Amino acid sequence: MRATSTVLLLLALTACRISSLGNCSTDADCSAGAGCDLAQRVCVPTDAPAFSDIAVSTPAGYTDPNGRAFFDTAGPPLSVSASISGRAGVDPATVCLRIAGESGACLHPGTAGSGTTFTFALPRPSGSFNGTTPLDFTIAATSPTGRSSTSAVQHVYFDNQPPAIAVAGDPAPYARSFADGGAAPITISVTIADPTGVVSPQLLSGSNMLAPASVSGTVFTFALDPRDAPAGVEGPYTFQVRATDGLGHQSVVAATRTIDDVPPTLAVIKIYKSDAGEPDAGVTYPDLVTNTGWTGATFVYSDTLHVQGTVTDLSGIASATLHVDGTDLDGGVSRGTTLDLGCSPGASSCPFSLDVTLNDAGSEFHTRDSTFDAGAAVGNVPAGILQFTVDVRDTAVAFGGAEASNAASRATPTRVTRLLWQTTLSGAAVSGFAVHPSGDLIVAMDGGTANTVYALFPDHPDVRWAYTLAATPGGPYGSRGTPAIGAGGASSARIYVASAIGDLYGIEPDGGEAWTRVTIANDFSVGPAVMQLDGGVDQVIVPDGVDGGSMVWWATATSTDAGSIASNDRDFQAAPMILNGNVFFATQNGNGSTTHVTNHPIIPTGGLGADVTSGTNGHVPYLGLITDGTNIYAATIANAMGQGILIGMDTSFTKLSSWTANTTLSSALAGEPTIGIDKKLYGANLANQVFAFDAGTGAATPFVTLAGVGMTPLQGSDGHVYLPRRPSSVDAYDGNLLSWTFRSPGQILRYGTMDCAGRLFVASGATVYAFLTDDHGLADTPWPSLRRDARNTGNAGAPKYGIRTAPNTCNQ
Repeated sequence: MRATSTVLLLLALTACRISSLGNCSTDADCSAGAGCDLAQRVCVPTDAPAFSDIAVSTPAGYTDPNGRAFFDTAGPPLSVSASISGRAGVDPATVCLRIAGESGACLHPGTAGSGTTFTFALPRPSGSFNGTTPLDFTIAATSPTGRSSTSAVQHVYFDNQPPAIAVAGDPAPYARSFADGGAAPITISVTIADPTGVVSPQLLSGSNMLAPASVSGTVFTFALDPRDAPAGVEGPYTFQVRATDGLGHQSVVAATRTIDDVPPTLAVIKIYKSDAGEPDAGVTYPDLVTNTGWTGATFVYSDTLHVQGTVTDLSGIASATLHVDGTDLDGGVSRGTTLDLGCSPGASSCPFSLDVTLNDAGSEFHTRDSTFDAGAAVGNVPAGILQFTVDVRDTAVAFGGAEASNAASRATPTRVTRLLWQTTLSGAAVSGFAVHPSGDLIVAMDGGTANTVYALFPDHPDVRWAYTLAATPGGPYGSRGTPAIGAGGASSARIYVASAIGDLYGIEPDGGEAWTRVTIANDFSVGPAVMQLDGGVDQVIVPDGVDGGSMVWWATATSTDAGSIASNDRDFQAAPMILNGNVFFATQNGNGSTTHVTNHPIIPTGGLGADVTSGTNGHVPYLGLITDGTNIYAATIANAMGQGILIGMDTSFTKLSSWTANTTLSSALAGEPTIGIDKKLYGANLANQVFAFDAGTGAATPFVTLAGVGMTPLQGSDGHVYLPRRPSSVDAYDGNLLSWTFRSPGQILRYGTMDCAGRLFVASGATVYAFLTDDHGLADTPWPSLRRDARNTGNAGAPKYGIRTAPNTCNQ
């Protein structure tokens, strides 16, 4: 009896789940198949059913490494089986599978199978399941004796969601390619997670499907080729990441990377004259201004233009510069000085604003034979294109930081002319001009067509004053020669003119009369020379053109009458030249068959001495004499065969011993020669050729062949040569290449002059033109222009008026 009790006690202890007090109070405190003996407060075996081998027999869609089974929510119910047994048996009608949250009547009853096996149909749930939260169920059963029990909670995992894909963001812009066409792949980091695993992750870029380059846990990295993005585009490039989970659910997620294959954009540019109103956009030319280079479709070469605009770029601006490009002598692009637009490095937007002076932009402006038709009254003026070029570069880099910026240039063309102004004066033709130290251009009109001397503003086409040559009453007399200007400054230097009928004039800088001297001569065909007597008083000297009884005249402000002395003969061609205290010129008889060079000594206190004349007959009239400061050079007009003479001689009229060249030219010069920067004599002949003659030997070197007969060259400070050309052109040469040209509507004056600002003044008929050049005055040579200097002194010993001297001085 004791042994039996002991066994029963052990069984009871085995079946009992002791509470915190060491006993049970309800069946719930006991294991399955046991109940609480309320009298003894201990668990004792009961006949309640027990559960074992609970399993889902439907094959899992995916089983993870931990053995967890995963099922899709689509499809028929899952088949669940369990072994249910008890001492008293199991009431089959009570066997029930309950899903967590269900109550009431059994929705999923068990079906008895062989032995103790029951099967159940577990419906697949509806709704969204991502495999992280299980579907829980329990199985309950009751014995025939009424004892019930419930199994432990069972977990089933369902997943009807595709993998979760998260592409790491990256706001940085990347260059599409390097300059050589290569590219740096962009690393794309993607987190792909799914409880059922990730199958076949891919990056889809265009038509390309890329497998991951590496995997670390749930982080997949791909190498995106930026060249998959379209060329010439700046902005987000969309690609996709695709992945499938273990149950076949697929997810596709779109993402972007910013690809920059576009240089910075010049959103707007405005180019206009600074003193004009701001336009909306583009190039705005000044309105038409009569008698100027502002035609309504042109800028003037000296204009200061305002340039403004905005540069933008997604990657940021690395640099933005402006340069004004002109044209080289060979027709190529001449790049101007680079001007920074002041953009902050990395800025995505940069508004800029600056002023540029066209003839100080650092580029060449050789328009060559390109002209602009400014109208029948003006002619074809030199004009061409200056390009305002903006160069921009962005900060785009390849992935990894390698420089791969995008750059571009945008050129905006502007039409520019060298014509500053033109004005037509009263009369038929201009006879000459000189530049006053005030800056005014002094213009004399040809004898017989007008009777006025004008002072014109140098920078615009207006008359400051006009002086009438009226010492001898009568019709229009004018002046056949050039005006000359004496010593002094802007308020004191007087203007001297010899009228066609033999009167001499001294004119004040403001246009008032200083003095007049009426002579008995009835013909002055050349302009005067000017020198200063002891004490600094101006003395003007001019030979007359009287046939028989020819005289050389002089006049000063301190004398009441003009003085004179007999000349060897009349002077129709050769304006006087002053050298070493003597005045030199050339004379001729009435028909020009007897010609000589001659000189008169200058008396320092006033007046001239008797002539000393060469015994050599030139047989045709001489042009004006020139000098290199030591020797004299004389050229003649053409004889009947078109030939002429060019000879170098000393001041005693002896041919230079070194002058080995033939003094007879096969084609005579069409105008006086001048001396170039290379110290050679430049002369244009009647055969359309220009030669450079060695000043020591007379050896001729071809310089250029013109399209017509050239006349007296003008030598500019920066080496340019300006050649009036018959019948109606002016050509500007840089070296022996054409820089620009002007074609006038009428006959061109045989010479031009220039001021210290580099303004070239020429005339056609009664019209005076001012052009802007690339020089800054006359060349520093002994005789760079027709009458030696800009004041037309004809005096080799005068200050270098209008001549730019080293290092950078030019006094008008």
